[in-house]
Amino acid sequence: MHQPRKIRVAHVDHTVVSGGAEIALARLINSEPGWEPYLFVPRGSDRAEMLARANFMDVVETGPQQKPGLASAGLRGAFRFSGALARHALALTLSRRFRSVDIVHANSTRAALYSVFAAKLSRKPLVVHLRDAVSSDSLGRIGYRAMTKLVLPAARGVVANSQYTLGTAREHVAAGVVARVIPSAVGLPRRAAPTHERPEVLTIGMVARVAEWKGQRLVLEAFARAFQAGSVRLSFVGGTELGGSDYLRTLRSLADNLGVSSRVDFLGQVPSGAVEALIDDLDICVQASIRPEPLGQNVLQYLARARPTVVADRGGPVEWIRDGHNGRTFRSGDVEDLARVLKELEPREQREALARGASQTPLPTLESVAAMHQDMYVECMRP
Repeated sequence: MHQPRKIRVAHVDHTVVSGGAEIALARLINSEPGWEPYLFVPRGSDRAEMLARANFMDVVETGPQQKPGLASAGLRGAFRFSGALARHALALTLSRRFRSVDIVHANSTRAALYSVFAAKLSRKPLVVHLRDAVSSDSLGRIGYRAMTKLVLPAARGVVANSQYTLGTAREHVAAGVVARVIPSAVGLPRRAAPTHERPEVLTIGMVARVAEWKGQRLVLEAFARAFQAGSVRLSFVGGTELGGSDYLRTLRSLADNLGVSSRVDFLGQVPSGAVEALIDDLDICVQASIRPEPLGQNVLQYLARARPTVVADRGGPVEWIRDGHNGRTFRSGDVEDLARVLKELEPREQREALARGASQTPLPTLESVAAMHQDMYVECMRP
């Protein structure tokens, strides 16, 4: 009996550097989904790294590499930005492999800005994956205008990582567009039952890219207020974004000035296989973005490993954290409130209660996330 051909999906990304979007896509593709995936990335990318993360997809290098920062630059930057997008859109359109696909999935905001033109020229439906809030703070002035005036009105489908993220895009999405909230798969095994918490807090930690808006400074200041004396340590796990070395130096200097530098560890980017053990060793896990967090994978990973979790009270994380049940919330941007919550979690029984709640929190599996993506691709291809 003749088997129907699988849907061919072009997954377009502007980079293969191991950021959250790229890691999430690699997990999705390596689950052997029910579609035929093709990954389109800029020329000159590290092919060995791509293939290590993409066992089940064809990798196609096309178009120029995208330089960071252009979306928020001035007039000269705007012209350079537009030119780079046009060159990449043309390269995609001329790619024989791209012309053979059925639907286009833009895996990042930057990728969406040129995928929209390639999809229009090739007459293919476009699915835009929103991992950042649709705002000028998140996307830059030029990026925001391009997303709201060009990309979202042309999209056949919109995937968002949280209800919060989708809400920032609603007014810019045309009527009848397929819009779904699909979180990223956790990428870590569930801890079936929480282990007994340590009698005392030894380490507080945050797993996130080192960037000003992620709130490392806030966490550092709250830690210093809550644990000025004693042996409690603070660990920051995550690399800097491009151009973020100045911020890292600022954090190190601040730790010195606060008198806690001997108890603060900046671990940098760690292999994905090491994240589970690092999270398991944290007595309190923190998410502290100073603007509303769309939904980083860190919060779901904290829950998967049944760790006591503290999050800011705005954005996607509060869709998963119930204050006092499976985590704690604090007033976003408020150092004193975060310090208060951290101190309140010193007693073992407080942390054990949150760990139990975390272990009972339903989380998306890789299979369910893949199924939601496939259903969306099918729906977006309907006339």
